[in-house]
Amino acid sequence: PVSPVPRPQVTRDAPAAPRPHPHHAHHAPHAHHAPHEPIVAPEAVALAYEVEPHRATSKLPQITLSFWVIKMAATTLGETGGDQISEAMHVGYVATFVLFMAMFLFAVTAQVRAGRLVPALFWTVIVATSAAGTEMADFIFETVGIGFVSGVMMLLAPIAVIFLIARSTGGSFSVTDIRSRRDEALYWTTILTTNTVGTGIGDGLTAGLGIVGGTIVASTAMAVIVWMYFRTSISRVALFWAAFIMTRPLGAAGGDMLWQPHEVGGLGLGRITVSLVLLAFIAVMVAATSNRDRSQRG
Repeated sequence: PVSPVPRPQVTRDAPAAPRPHPHHAHHAPHAHHAPHEPIVAPEAVALAYEVEPHRATSKLPQITLSFWVIKMAATTLGETGGDQISEAMHVGYVATFVLFMAMFLFAVTAQVRAGRLVPALFWTVIVATSAAGTEMADFIFETVGIGFVSGVMMLLAPIAVIFLIARSTGGSFSVTDIRSRRDEALYWTTILTTNTVGTGIGDGLTAGLGIVGGTIVASTAMAVIVWMYFRTSISRVALFWAAFIMTRPLGAAGGDMLWQPHEVGGLGLGRITVSLVLLAFIAVMVAATSNRDRSQRG
């Protein structure tokens, strides 16, 4: 026989617990159920990722064909514009270098503080570094009188120092994404230095081979870099900076071909005309690429 289960005794000093209301009984949590966690839709995760501060906007433009076209035009403008001020207007290499360095510092400071890519500021910095690099190289090679080979080797030294600093401090040489002010400072310092090196290479090619010969050699070197990009596994960052350097002599030689007189193998268009046309072309290209990028994001 099964003994009956004793009924609980309720005393006057210990009142019975109130019975749950029937309307709320089915809402009582079960002890074995885990606390309810909100389910986040994938779309919400993607949206949160997009608006994350360091992901929301890129501080560097996309490396596309348009980027290299604008870069070529900017380096050529830096060559023709810088030489127009320093030589044709007799301002001098040092004064023109100081002028464009001030322009560079103003534009790069505004770009860094912007917290996002401002195409007008970005390409202003590129033009300023191209012009400043032109004047620095001209001062080293023509005023100081250092040979082109020695001068280029001397200008390559700062790039090596920058890379060593980046490696020792954990900096990044990414050309597609900047995550810190340190990396941004390294990026712009490298831009300025590589433009100067490229100017030295371009001047050396033009002086040794002439305008046409220098243009052919620079174009061939650029074609080899493009081939290595598609056919080899060489670091894309290294190839980017190699291409960035070689667009400088290519732009310099192209600028000389456009403005110099027919007697020396140029088209005789003049520095001012070439500079104004290039400035208008860059403005149109930057506006077009900016509108395209906005439409893609939208």
